[in-house]
Amino acid sequence: MLKIGDKIKGPYWAEIVEVRKCEPIDDFLILIEAVGRQSNQYYETYLEKHEVEALEALQEETKAAMEPHRLLHYLRYYVLRTEERYSKSRIKGNKKIIPLPHQIEAVYSRMLQNGQVRFLLADDPGAGKTIMSGMLIRELLARKSADRILILVPPLVLKQWQEELNEKFGEHFTIITRFTLRDSGDGNPFEKHDKCLASLYWAMREDVKNLVITANFDLVIIDEAHKMAAYTQGVKKKKVQRTKLYQLGEALLRNSEHCLLLTATPHKGDKENFRHLMSLIDHDVFSSLNTGDSMYEKSNPYVIRRLKESMVNFDGTPLFPKRTTKTLPFDLSSEELEIYQEVTEYVREHFNRAKRNNNHSTAFAMMLLQRRLTSSIEAIYLSLVRRKDRLEQVLCGELKKHQITQDTVEEFEELSSEEFEAIEQLVEGETDALDLDELQLEIDELARLIRKIQMVRMSDTERKYLELESTLFGANGLLLSGEKILIFTESKDTLEYLERRLLAHVPYVAKIIGSYSMDQRREEVEKFRKDIQIMLATDAGGESINLQFCNQMINYPEFRKRIRMRWRSSRSG
Repeated sequence: MLKIGDKIKGPYWAEIVEVRKCEPIDDFLILIEAVGRQSNQYYETYLEKHEVEALEALQEETKAAMEPHRLLHYLRYYVLRTEERYSKSRIKGNKKIIPLPHQIEAVYSRMLQNGQVRFLLADDPGAGKTIMSGMLIRELLARKSADRILILVPPLVLKQWQEELNEKFGEHFTIITRFTLRDSGDGNPFEKHDKCLASLYWAMREDVKNLVITANFDLVIIDEAHKMAAYTQGVKKKKVQRTKLYQLGEALLRNSEHCLLLTATPHKGDKENFRHLMSLIDHDVFSSLNTGDSMYEKSNPYVIRRLKESMVNFDGTPLFPKRTTKTLPFDLSSEELEIYQEVTEYVREHFNRAKRNNNHSTAFAMMLLQRRLTSSIEAIYLSLVRRKDRLEQVLCGELKKHQITQDTVEEFEELSSEEFEAIEQLVEGETDALDLDELQLEIDELARLIRKIQMVRMSDTERKYLELESTLFGANGLLLSGEKILIFTESKDTLEYLERRLLAHVPYVAKIIGSYSMDQRREEVEKFRKDIQIMLATDAGGESINLQFCNQMINYPEFRKRIRMRWRSSRSG
């Protein structure tokens, strides 16, 4: 028989109740008065004797189940069952990889604390974004939160991503290319495979984009996500200019449950550009930025960003050496300054005329010439020589003009390095000259500039290079202390010029340029690691290479009237 004060539950009450009275009415019927533990509601219930006996048996079973030795037995069983289920998929460490503290923090303390994973991972280069992506993939698969996964990366690193995910995490991803598409016939290869890798630039093509979107992926990871750019133009009547990559991101990420955007350069100094990038993660939150809103506070829950200086080993020691930046200022010679001013005037005149004539090809060509001017004397000299030769072919009717659209000009930042180099070569001879006389005048002007630049070029007295030479080979030069030096420059012409000058001092120089395959890049990196002190790389060539063993980097930069050569350490350790 139930006693006053017993706490019971059963199908006759909506909650656990406490017995206040239990009294037989006759040989078969019993009155139970009770009060609900949660609602404090009074219950008066008439039950038959066999129903009360069943209720008492249930109460005894519940008491027995909560006895200490029974509870401990159940907890041990639960631990063993969980271990058996997740031991093969847990990725906090295995024979291939031991994640670092900042990697564990990003995945387990930030990403997986949300039911829906949508983040911008913007750590410094070298933090191990591929590793963190692999950790997230394994955890979402283990938790049954994602079955179909798409990773979009620059084409050069497709194989690298595939190898790392397979070797370190045991996850095989199928690389989808135009050949895969051709072999699939009428089928969609993105639907056929649950784990897909593809080129970010190839995926933005309309025909491929439609296949990607209809495949419906649970998790989408995008490397170099800052390439998905959009810009707000105007003040009163605002208009948003979306690049093709941004349009891909909008269409793809809108339908995916989880997404992870990877970049080392999330902010270009343009608040609106950053807001558009964040809107790919959560369109509702970042659809607009009201007056007084702080973009930092608004984006903070969605952004994971750690600098190298904050990354440590498990014992608390710094993961990377302290990063220092040194600026080496110097002045142009009077001859160099004169060249800079005259070429700039030439570029300004033809750029403005091209814009008035709505000639995007020539305007783009002038933009490229200005970039070459700020790279080196060698780069602008060779660019003007090639332009003069091509204009002479146009004059003779041997070369057709190429049409570059306004979209190409506005979206040149999202082009792959190979596409950008191809367009550079394509537009070098573009002109807005309306007749042959004007064209001949431009050719004559180019010839005059070339002769002037040639005089400085032949003297080998370019001030920027002389400062570099002193930094490397001077009395306290970096090479004397046995340092390995990585030199970045934008132009391939400048790289080849530096290679020629440096080989007068050292027997070998390693180099990486945009046209090199990933295997060629790895070979050059190994030479640099083992035997060679200097490596040259273009900005395009330096994409996706790991040079953490090198702790000195020189950026052979752009300049204005007064040059500042930055000696810094970013991609290197």
